[in-house]
Amino acid sequence: MTAPTLAPTELAASIRRRYSDSQAPLGVYWYGGPGPDRDAYAAELRSQLPTREIGVVVVRSAGFDNPNAVGSDLAELILRNREVCEAITPSAEGRCGLVLLARTALRTPQTSSPAALPSWFPLHGDRTLPVLIEDLTWTADVAISSMETGVGEISAALFRVDGLILDRIWKVHGSDHRKTMRLLEAVNAEEKLTMSDILDQAAAFRAKVTDPSGFRPSRLADSITSRLWRIFQSCTDDGITKPAKALASALDLPEAVMSVEVV
Repeated sequence: MTAPTLAPTELAASIRRRYSDSQAPLGVYWYGGPGPDRDAYAAELRSQLPTREIGVVVVRSAGFDNPNAVGSDLAELILRNREVCEAITPSAEGRCGLVLLARTALRTPQTSSPAALPSWFPLHGDRTLPVLIEDLTWTADVAISSMETGVGEISAALFRVDGLILDRIWKVHGSDHRKTMRLLEAVNAEEKLTMSDILDQAAAFRAKVTDPSGFRPSRLADSITSRLWRIFQSCTDDGITKPAKALASALDLPEAVMSVEVV
């Protein structure tokens, strides 16, 4: 699976948060999704990190695939990137960081490994430190509204599903209203409406949505997805079967797919 390419601003924000929360003298962060031009990405990322406490290097050679050799691989990488690493300025508290930009996610378990730092390293030179390389490829924390999370795509897809469910229930209700009666009973546990009222309100709600990527089925809305959400949110694990079968009937699904198992 291809790793997501976070904007350098997003990755920098995640690194800053993790670095500030850590007490390790040397924080090392691996990222395997910078895209094809890693040098350009590295330059942009450096500009987004507010201090010189954290260096950024590009992983260009093999390694970091043997759990027993991660520390020595890191030490070798530092040696090959002396100019970048020597420019790191440790904090007043005696801490610094290093970001490793690779092509893929880290292929070894994230466990602490001893790394022998060269004598010229700005912090704890000529010493061996336990270092944990934290892989941010799939775990970097970004804002939920960030483009990289794909919220807009998910919302648009949910909007399409909402429309398909609505169209299907309209069709089933028109051909045999008895099949939608159980779903109507589930909805009317909180309000007294006819099925036509429910479907009309859902259609009116959809008509107001001008941008599907901004579709949000809140629990107070009239979309069919919102009504279903309210029904199922109010159910206990033991009570979910009844409304699930009511929905299956309203969609005129085969008997074979109407059973529900809660795990």
